[in-house]
Amino acid sequence: MHRSYSFQVFLCFMLALTGCALSPQTVSISPVLVAGGHTPPAGKRLAVKVRDTRQNKIIGYRGGVYKTASITTTPDLTQSVYEKVAQFFRDSGYQVTSGNETPDISLEIDIRDLNYQAQQKNILWNIKVYASINASVSADGREKNLQLDDSVTREFTHPPSTRQNELLINDVFSKLLQRLLDNRGFLQA
Repeated sequence: MHRSYSFQVFLCFMLALTGCALSPQTVSISPVLVAGGHTPPAGKRLAVKVRDTRQNKIIGYRGGVYKTASITTTPDLTQSVYEKVAQFFRDSGYQVTSGNETPDISLEIDIRDLNYQAQQKNILWNIKVYASINASVSADGREKNLQLDDSVTREFTHPPSTRQNELLINDVFSKLLQRLLDNRGFLQA
């Protein structure tokens, strides 16, 4: 009898522990950018380069008891950002060059930091996402550099799903890149 009771207690304890463990997530970055407001100089060719210079590809942990619930980005992070930025400029009237052509304007974007912090307070999950980029533009022998960062904080009643985290992270990335691309003075080096 005592043995059966001990086993039931042990089983309940193990189930409770597994309920506290969260699964790792891999999120896709696909920023939403709105073109408009730019009047490109006639016939200007623009080259875009995106690099991921983060020290760690894990952007954070979902919380829970263990540090096994990491959040990472899909391997196509730089390609995805490049495609969205290049499309923004095409929609704005620029000629986005391939690697073979000499551009009139070069834009380089370095993804410096992407950070996710989850903290459970009472029954709420406080989620903060932070992103930082460096950008440099060169044209006509002049160069400008700019560092931008942005963050967003949201509360959830449960740990966010992969889709909720993607929306949160893409919201920060979209705002950050939109601020960069709407900065006309910067883009004119």
